[in-house]
Amino acid sequence: LTVQGEKTASLDFESVTRGHAAIAHTRWATHGIPSTVNSHPHLVRDSVGDVEFAVVHNGIITNYRGLKDFLIAQGLEFESDTDTEVIPKLCKYIYDGYTESQRGKVSFRELVSQVVGELEGAFALLFKSKHFPGELVGCKCGSPLLLGIKSEGDQGDGHTFVRQNSGCVDRLEESETDFYFASDASAIVEHTKRVVILEDNDVVHLKEGGYSIFTLEKGSRNTAPSLNDPSLLRQTNRMLQTLEMGVEQIMKGGYSHFMIKEIHEQPDALIETMRGRILIQTARRRSLSSLKE
Repeated sequence: LTVQGEKTASLDFESVTRGHAAIAHTRWATHGIPSTVNSHPHLVRDSVGDVEFAVVHNGIITNYRGLKDFLIAQGLEFESDTDTEVIPKLCKYIYDGYTESQRGKVSFRELVSQVVGELEGAFALLFKSKHFPGELVGCKCGSPLLLGIKSEGDQGDGHTFVRQNSGCVDRLEESETDFYFASDASAIVEHTKRVVILEDNDVVHLKEGGYSIFTLEKGSRNTAPSLNDPSLLRQTNRMLQTLEMGVEQIMKGGYSHFMIKEIHEQPDALIETMRGRILIQTARRRSLSSLKE
């Protein structure tokens, strides 16, 4: 899941791994100084030092202080100054609370949905876990997230999908399929032009060469969901789209040059800056959560 200094010597960079799922993030944390400990992915380890859960996060968790205090009281230790670290720690806390019977039945997306139900703010998240090998779960609320899909020999015509009833998973006819998560189309257009644009409260589960999309009901998000809540997740479909523009066109956003693009993006930039940080307390009163802290 991550490479740490002295461990790199034992890695075989020439080996080929099939069916591999990995996560990475190229940005620094929104909390704390730029440093290795504050960078993504954020992890939680078991008693022998193996990584149990790993998370990358784009956005901000506004209730992280309360969650962090609670998790510390439960005996979990924190290493970073970030808001993101509460997420893998919360994964472990919830997973450790399952009975042996529940651990054999719970899916990765159900666990993630319980975790997301406790979060407030704006976020796009990717999850990995040793308890669910070869699987990856992504979700979003407020922050953008795309799923890119590339098949072996794919020409981008968008006609290679078939519906499979088994496990409520969309599968591809081809044996070789690559999936890419990104916050912007410019990051994946060089790999594939077929994308699924995810909506708020969507939960995407990659498993066994296919993907499934569910919506986390808003009512459940506000009431600390449990595995006994039948309305926790609802299967949904999202349109597979084919991007018609190249990398440079996408980065320009359809404008003739970058200066015009930046001028027109100012309102959206302001909205994104405030997203997850505005607490609307009444119709007339608003406050910045980060300043309030």
